[in-house]
Amino acid sequence: MTDIRKVPASAGARWLMAGFDVWRSAPLRLGQLGMLFGLVVMLGVSLSAFNPALGIVLQLLILFAVPVMMGGLIWAVREAEHGRLPRPGHLLEGTRQGRLPHLMLAVLPYFVAGIVLGLLQLMLVGQEGVQRWLEVQQELQQISQSGEQVSPERLNELAATLPVYRTLLWMAISLLTTLAVALMLALMLPQVMFEQRSGLQALAASLRAGLNNLPAMVVLYASVLVSLVALNIAAFIVLLLLSLILGPALALVLILMLYTGTLLPILAGAVYAAWKDLFAVPPLPGQGSDAPRAGTAQDVFEA
Repeated sequence: MTDIRKVPASAGARWLMAGFDVWRSAPLRLGQLGMLFGLVVMLGVSLSAFNPALGIVLQLLILFAVPVMMGGLIWAVREAEHGRLPRPGHLLEGTRQGRLPHLMLAVLPYFVAGIVLGLLQLMLVGQEGVQRWLEVQQELQQISQSGEQVSPERLNELAATLPVYRTLLWMAISLLTTLAVALMLALMLPQVMFEQRSGLQALAASLRAGLNNLPAMVVLYASVLVSLVALNIAAFIVLLLLSLILGPALALVLILMLYTGTLLPILAGAVYAAWKDLFAVPPLPGQGSDAPRAGTAQDVFEA
């Protein structure tokens, strides 16, 4: 079993900077892959709007395709780190050597968490409780729109009809469940791509590594959030400028392409850096895109 290192909290910010550095080493090549990734997702979402029945199928296909393409993007990041040129075909690297079903297991935590939280909501809050929350929210909105102020007495009366404590308990469980899902998925993909672990093994190992290095993971997610805010502000400003030149529709498409071409490779690089830092895995020979892989011991997934 692969050892898991213990790193300081500051490592989370270092991983994000490593993702930026590897993107900067090949911005056009990695940006091209990020744009292609985003284009596939946006095309699927756009087509699903024309036909509701077809839309459900397309959304499921996108849901399963995202971890596969993200695994390929992480593979391309490794190629760039080793001085090799990333290629569009690297996005399909996850479909080779038996990796596909293991990568697609990345959607499993979402389904399980959704079912568990839905059942818990019915048990703790109940349908009547959920309906009562909606009714109170609508009443407060109506009072606010009318310009009136809600008296403390009325607020107390409304609160007395709500399952407040049970709802807070469900929200706390939901928060912990979301954290667990995030940690399970954080380092799963590079394990499948480079260590040839099974999907379930990779999910368990990622959760264990995340819990052992929770401060670093929190710093990583916080750094990503801050970067997203800055990137969104910059994208909005550029969108306004381009809209004056190219028109709103064309400017929006262009900004989305540039956005995915920047963000996705950086995130893939951060995940790759975190995996290298936390998992004491020696370099695997013959993992370059042009190196022969068939028949080697590294191509066999662990049972």
